[in-house]
Amino acid sequence: MAAASWVPGWQPTHGYMLCMVSGTMAAEGPEWLIWIVTPACNLRCPYCYATRYQAEKPLPTSEALRIIGEAAELGVGYINFTGGEPLLRRDIFEIIGAARDRGIETSLFTNMTLMTEDRAARLARLETSLLTSLDGPRDVYEKAKGPGSWARFLKGLETVRRQGLSFHVNIPVSRLNYSRVGEAIRTAVELGASSISVIPSMPTGRALGTRTNVSQREFLEALRQAEETASQLGITVAVWCAPFTAALPWARHLTYSNCRDWNVMDITPSGKVVFCDVLGVVVADVLRDGLRDAWEKLQKHPLNRLINQTPGRCRSCPVAVSCRGGCYARAHYYWGRLPSPDPLCPRVHTGT
Repeated sequence: MAAASWVPGWQPTHGYMLCMVSGTMAAEGPEWLIWIVTPACNLRCPYCYATRYQAEKPLPTSEALRIIGEAAELGVGYINFTGGEPLLRRDIFEIIGAARDRGIETSLFTNMTLMTEDRAARLARLETSLLTSLDGPRDVYEKAKGPGSWARFLKGLETVRRQGLSFHVNIPVSRLNYSRVGEAIRTAVELGASSISVIPSMPTGRALGTRTNVSQREFLEALRQAEETASQLGITVAVWCAPFTAALPWARHLTYSNCRDWNVMDITPSGKVVFCDVLGVVVADVLRDGLRDAWEKLQKHPLNRLINQTPGRCRSCPVAVSCRGGCYARAHYYWGRLPSPDPLCPRVHTGT
């Protein structure tokens, strides 16, 4: 289960995909992989959670291609390749091509600053969807991603547009930009984003040192700005990793979902299978176990029971059935145990 990314419009919620929630249905394998193919990145975002995987050695090409083959045999329909910055892998197009040859839909989460005409053209030929990150207008963006990064970002966007590629913009909400989320959404629209999402920065990875993850009050302000701006622009904005959005009566232009309902597997750079790439609890290894057995271990792991239990204090909430306590990774980081309620939910008293 992952916090990171998905292709907008791709709905990983079809019938048999409820096995990890109900325990009454079993899928032979995941329908969706989120794969951190490299921990390397050319930027140093202060809130990056993926730094926890920096010590891992990425899988060699041969092993990556083997996993693609196993994924196809198990009926995986979609793979999101992310990082780090996946364009730093020299074999990324070979890996994506292998997935496309096997009929698997693909997407690439890239910061766009390394995009070239050749890379964009190859992605277009591979019919790969693109996702990118935007903190806000230039001053906010460069505060997070460094001097000169804005120009490289714009050049990357212009390059993919010339190739006819659409792109999704994800806005990471941190203490650097929570008060300017409305501007970030408007900037994304002006730049031609096909869809937009917001996601709260998490208290892990580099954020532990920079203290840039948002508080409950800050994220609620960001959501109010997102709702107001989306209403004014006549669009909808997806909220990632915050299913408690359902409890906000004024959130009419914000959409949300719950990762517990997804038939998904998260893979780290070295091939570890984890419960949520943000939480990072290792349950299997695709090199040792193979994809099929790794999926079975993920389903049968005792943490599943705790993840899918609604916290006691949440059970009287009118959206408890869909929310189930919010983000379990963030709850674990904040309270140190599961099941616990999401500390960003405005119905939970945290004093922040």
